[in-house]
Amino acid sequence: MRLAGRSSSENKLSLYALSLGDLLVAILIAGFGMYFLLTQGSLDNTATKVLVSKGGVPLSTFFLDADRRVDLKQFGVNMVLEVRDGRVRIASSDCKQQLCVRHGWIEQPREAVFCLPNHIAVELSGDGAEYDAISR
Repeated sequence: MRLAGRSSSENKLSLYALSLGDLLVAILIAGFGMYFLLTQGSLDNTATKVLVSKGGVPLSTFFLDADRRVDLKQFGVNMVLEVRDGRVRIASSDCKQQLCVRHGWIEQPREAVFCLPNHIAVELSGDGAEYDAISR
């Protein structure tokens, strides 16, 4: 079936032709998408504090501004944390499998290391928002 004197190839071309408005909308959407992708990585990705908790109860909070070793014996746990260059790791622990020690360094906000046998959580936080996303 033909439409008003147009060939079928002309009808197919008109379906794929973009108007100036369509191009502008596509460029705006791509521009906003690139903006959010590029700025998302720069939104406070620097950890500044360490929170150590045992069984969900906060034990200690300290800043990552100076290199140090933190002994957790005062909290009844044979564990040592190491802070160096704005990152933290569990340097030693008396747990059997040493998974928390082998986990290595954490340095981004909201990263954590857990020692399940000792019920210890070591979590990092930053100065910015404490959430990953907002759902409505």
